[in-house]
Amino acid sequence: MAIASSRRIIRDTMQAVDDLPGFNAIQRRELRKDVRRIICRPRVATMHLTQLWMPAYYLVTCISFFGILAGTLAWTKEAAVRPASIGFAIGVSAMAVTMLISRTLNGRYRRIRLLRNYLNSSFLLYLFSALSYSALQASWAAATAMVATFPMSLFVGIYSYSAIIALTVRRRMGRTGNIYRIAARSMLETAALISRSRTRWDSPQISRKAVASIEDLARACQNSLTLRPRIGFWHADVFSQTATEALKVAHLVREHKKPIVCASMEEDFERVATSLSHGFIALLNNDRSKLLENAPEAIRKDRLKIALRHLLPVALFTAAAIALPMIPPISDQEKIAESLRLTFIVAAILSLVAPRSDSSTRILDTLEKSIPSK
Repeated sequence: MAIASSRRIIRDTMQAVDDLPGFNAIQRRELRKDVRRIICRPRVATMHLTQLWMPAYYLVTCISFFGILAGTLAWTKEAAVRPASIGFAIGVSAMAVTMLISRTLNGRYRRIRLLRNYLNSSFLLYLFSALSYSALQASWAAATAMVATFPMSLFVGIYSYSAIIALTVRRRMGRTGNIYRIAARSMLETAALISRSRTRWDSPQISRKAVASIEDLARACQNSLTLRPRIGFWHADVFSQTATEALKVAHLVREHKKPIVCASMEEDFERVATSLSHGFIALLNNDRSKLLENAPEAIRKDRLKIALRHLLPVALFTAAAIALPMIPPISDQEKIAESLRLTFIVAAILSLVAPRSDSSTRILDTLEKSIPSK
């Protein structure tokens, strides 16, 4: 199986090289040699190690699943077995629906982002259930915890599997003399896809697929040209420079979306494919300056600050929902405690879904009026 997969990778990559426009026979022959050495060899090695460690992935997933399941059942006691079972069924169904939706999306990064958001939300759900159950001893917390059991086991298994593959490939990977091979491979595949699709330039489906591929390429360039593994964690000045340059290249790649969307003839697709082919040659030659020649200025956003600013109100409302009803003057009055708890939980959800919407304020006002205060 590994040998067949390796041959398929080499065949598809060589076909992509043959589909690139603007090269004569001699240039294409030399390009095939470089691509086979720089791109195909690492991909084949990664594929072989991936299939080699696949049993370890299934083993870790099964162990983590039964471990989390047993721990949750022991934590929620026997009274919560029925709602926990219902919650587990909901979690499995939600995971299946998420997988089906991801298969319909164009673009690898869009599918990865959907699955990552689902796993992250499952982690937050599990954490919220632990906090609420320890504070309230309510059975519904068991159901919400069981919803997250199945995806949390997948999260543990996928993370362990990715770590094993990354460490193994890093130790055994042969030297290719290229530091941008991941971005170069994505550039090659995108350029070949657009070149092959030029005869169907008027198809909306082809246009969407090409635009999604360009977005994947922009993200691959931004991740690869940052060179984070070569910098380390203690040189923020160098990382800031490489990250800014990588963001510029990503913006330059994204500028190819408009010619695809506004194409009126085959030559528009071919010009985009030719431009990406030149970028592919620059990546293959480690020519970073060539990529930055026509790159526009880009503003780098601090994602950590944005995430903290977005999630801090959620954390505060959740902490208030747990802590305030436990204060003695309030805990003695059950209706007021329940009203506070429900209000802050709804406020936390609204601050996460619609942090700056006027409808959030109206919903909270309506909720406060409808809940009895005493």
